[in-house]
Amino acid sequence: MKPFISLKPLTCCNSLCIYGDITSITDEFDIIILTNSKVISIDETSIYINMTGSYGRSKSGRRAILTTTTYPFKKFNLLCAITSKGIVGIELYEHVKGGINVSIFNQFVDKYIDKKYKGYLILLDNAPFHRSKILVNNILKTKNKILNCVPYNPKTNPIDTASLMPILKQSF
Repeated sequence: MKPFISLKPLTCCNSLCIYGDITSITDEFDIIILTNSKVISIDETSIYINMTGSYGRSKSGRRAILTTTTYPFKKFNLLCAITSKGIVGIELYEHVKGGINVSIFNQFVDKYIDKKYKGYLILLDNAPFHRSKILVNNILKTKNKILNCVPYNPKTNPIDTASLMPILKQSF
């Protein structure tokens, strides 16, 4: 009998559950963002070069394993700030161990937001360092306000939606 081959994930990730209805909260965020052009959304992400796909085929009951020769993977960190009018600032960091931290984020704020933007609402996700006193004080000293998005809901942050892609394509 021929073994059954199936498509399975190569890696496993935890799924997060959101309890309750958050529609009213996301609607409130949409109103703030759509009616107020003075919103700056800032986020960071990691980009891996030489990474492979996350799905593979294997015999039923067996793990999908892929052996590569392109290790180590090249990791970059991207920090980006946008408004409804376009990109405020974008930085690509090559040698950042452990990802973006408070120090790098503060340098980014000083370079792209301080003295250029005042009276804006700075929209951040819920990364732990976004709530640090040093970062909060640095943003507040730029005469801007801070708003943290709803946890585990990228819909409340414009930089996490597909609308970022056309803006990025225009800038490069």
